[in-house]
Amino acid sequence: MVDTGETGLFKGLSTLRWLPRVKLREVFIEGTLSPLWKLGADNGAGFGWKDMTTVKAGVQYSGPAGWTLRGGYSYGAQPVPESEVLFNILAPGVIEHHVTAGLTKELGPKKAFHASIMKALSTSVTGANPLEVPGRQKITLTMSQWEFELAYSIKF
Repeated sequence: MVDTGETGLFKGLSTLRWLPRVKLREVFIEGTLSPLWKLGADNGAGFGWKDMTTVKAGVQYSGPAGWTLRGGYSYGAQPVPESEVLFNILAPGVIEHHVTAGLTKELGPKKAFHASIMKALSTSVTGANPLEVPGRQKITLTMSQWEFELAYSIKF
């Protein structure tokens, strides 16, 4: 059984083997940096990223023999406008969709092995090169990612 300590929407689900989760997150670029470093702000230098809202959903299954399986999905519209592709060559954060899976195997009351995988699906944004004659050259930013994690934990 999973004890999540959750309240509200998922209250009472801690005794279920399947535990759903949904999370809404907003990322505000404006005002998050010191006034001297307004990267991304409307009137500042920088990446020119837009604020974004992400929605995440996941499920966890507590199986027999100390196995826990997890899966998830996240979506957030990429924050790079077409007008800002040149500077974003340095950090092409244009990914919108993430898919995750993971597992835990309890090896005893205080030890566990964990593994997870994440795939960030390929996304692109294309815009004009502001250093070139207008309409002559386009810049396309594309990014996809894989992430693998292995961990061993000991509780004190």
